[in-house]
Amino acid sequence: MNKTEAGTKPNILIVDDVAANLMLFKIVLRVLDVNLIAAESGAEALRKIQGQEIALALLDIQMPEMDGIELARKIQSDNNREIVPIIFITAHERDEYELEKCYAAGAVDFILKPFKKNILLSKAKIFLELYRQKHQIEEQKLKIEQTANEVAEINQTLNKRLVYENLLSKISGLAVSVGDIGLFLESSLAALGESFDVNRAYIIECNHETDTIKNVRSWSNKGVSSPNEYKHLATSKLLKYWNGFLTSGEILSFDSIEDIRDEDTRNLLRAQNILSILLCPLFIGDLYYGFIGFDSCSKRHEWPKQDIAFLQSISRIIASAIERKLAENILIINETKYRTMFNASPDGIFLISPTGIITEASEIGLELMEAGNNDELIGQHFFRMVPSEEKNLVKNIISKTLEEGFAPNIEIKIRKKNQQLFLSETSITLIQNADLESLSFLITLRDISHRKKLEQKAVA
Repeated sequence: MNKTEAGTKPNILIVDDVAANLMLFKIVLRVLDVNLIAAESGAEALRKIQGQEIALALLDIQMPEMDGIELARKIQSDNNREIVPIIFITAHERDEYELEKCYAAGAVDFILKPFKKNILLSKAKIFLELYRQKHQIEEQKLKIEQTANEVAEINQTLNKRLVYENLLSKISGLAVSVGDIGLFLESSLAALGESFDVNRAYIIECNHETDTIKNVRSWSNKGVSSPNEYKHLATSKLLKYWNGFLTSGEILSFDSIEDIRDEDTRNLLRAQNILSILLCPLFIGDLYYGFIGFDSCSKRHEWPKQDIAFLQSISRIIASAIERKLAENILIINETKYRTMFNASPDGIFLISPTGIITEASEIGLELMEAGNNDELIGQHFFRMVPSEEKNLVKNIISKTLEEGFAPNIEIKIRKKNQQLFLSETSITLIQNADLESLSFLITLRDISHRKKLEQKAVA
């Protein structure tokens, strides 16, 4: 079995036959505390991961010689390593037959090109958290097994850890597979409530300005009703009291509510038939979001330290899923705004990769080129739109853009899909990331053929 020594960083394998894509993945993933293993082919990847434990693999499906699916099969068929979570990278939606092949090869998820940075990071964090928890559990099991005179305690701890591992795997899987955040939260609460044998589990989103409840997700087992609109938490005074501890990251755990110093709090909890309670804070980034709560009403519930530590890990996974959903909502809004502005321009707009490949075209751009749809232009080299006598001029313009960031209003001839030429007033803008690395060119085309004819008539 491949081993990773304690204290070493988890390995993420990235395989893409396009060097620019590998560089982009490295830029995005370098914020994580991991070791990145990059390869441009399946054969190179297999050589580099020999003897290495892989926490996560990101594989491009379309590659020459050995595609991503074949590479995945070879990785998963290696008896000397554990199953590797594989996320396939693809530029196209897959049909059911192709999806079946991908899942059979070991896929756990897919990411479409061009990918969204926050989505990639959120998915990677989930699997890294699962990987780290798995190693933590294995290390704890090893230490326990080495203590021969504590056999009874070993068995009890192993059983508990097995419950943790199964629960962690289930919730991590839900975080990846369930698209609806409400369904994910409710399913996670049910799994936690049943596993920890409590009567109620809930997630409270707090309104920080008013110290009131903004949103509630809850689960309760049979025979126990949900708290009456969560009155034991809904009052501004009590919520402010809880948040005074939770916002600092402290977990509140009371095996008996009689241990709570505040008398008003005890009275409110007694009214809800609560005997024991635990509250675990949730943070989105560095911001306090709310908390996960557990009520025991039928009997007193003891919360050992290992349960509390495990719930802290679970809370990070749940917070990561909430953060991902919030980020996805923001991306949808921004994408809508971007599309609206992109297509509202009276000029044809094209996004071109640093290698000259057309990656996106506005509706006016399609109309200008007399293309029926995006498929007729996307993936084509921009120079196919440029007559041979104009190519040197365009190359000079691109060089100028790389130096100055912008080249405005240059008149060049452009070839439409039907091979007809028109005179275009062309501007090129360089798009860079925060590290000033070139990501793409934004090219605007304006047909000035008619304007030029009018100018010539006026001169005549």
